[in-house]
Amino acid sequence: MKATKIAVLSGKGGTGKTFVSVNLANVIPNATYIDCDIEAPNGAIFFKPTDVKSEVVNNLIPKFDNDKCVGCRKCVDFCQFNALALINKKVKLFDNLCHSCQGCALVCDYDAISFVKKPVGTIDVGFANDKKIVSGMLNLGIISGNSIIEQAKTYSENWTIIDCPPGAGCEVMETIKDVDYCLIVVEPTLFSYHNYLLVKELMTVMKKNYGILINKANEADDIIFNDNVISRLPYMNGISKKLSNGIVVTDVDNKFYQDFDKLYQALAKEISHE
Repeated sequence: MKATKIAVLSGKGGTGKTFVSVNLANVIPNATYIDCDIEAPNGAIFFKPTDVKSEVVNNLIPKFDNDKCVGCRKCVDFCQFNALALINKKVKLFDNLCHSCQGCALVCDYDAISFVKKPVGTIDVGFANDKKIVSGMLNLGIISGNSIIEQAKTYSENWTIIDCPPGAGCEVMETIKDVDYCLIVVEPTLFSYHNYLLVKELMTVMKKNYGILINKANEADDIIFNDNVISRLPYMNGISKKLSNGIVVTDVDNKFYQDFDKLYQALAKEISHE
């Protein structure tokens, strides 16, 4: 069965993106949760998966054969990430800047470039009750983690909730490029609205259907957000303490379970209309 992939985004950190992702996955039977917030994955803190297996994710980086290379600079000029330089007629690779596009080999006329593996991160896969829990982690000092995100998403199965990186950058684009629907988590503040507009522009560019979830909703949120709102979660005392203790709120609070189950039904309806 084809997986139904829902990406949960936020224009800024701290809006409750992981809170929403974890609890939404928790109320969906046999769901898969994929944490693509690879610089700070923390969904597993709540799910506490068991039988966890780890795998290393590698990027392919270029290796130059100095006996074949003539120092023509074609690869250096081609690289848009400034990962290559020509020094004393030899190509120098700054591998932390390399995005593994392999374009340098395409423009080389002398077959002087091969590729070797460089570890860039890991993926952990485990289980929590009927949920598959997948977490990607970027190694320190690595600039691009798109390959980790791409590999993590291969575990999509049934209903899949994808916890995106914050913002609207390259890693977010990689995360959402093949999803069925985007859920944008916002707070009822002007600051959050400003960052939401950046994500909204991304939705337009990538032609993605999306809806808004207002977290910590209050009576003034309609003034700020008045389109595409599919769900609201009220502010409630005591939630932060539960989160700081790694508790999945929908496991202990029936009201929140009902709220997230309604969100699940609303998303199913939105997708069925596509």
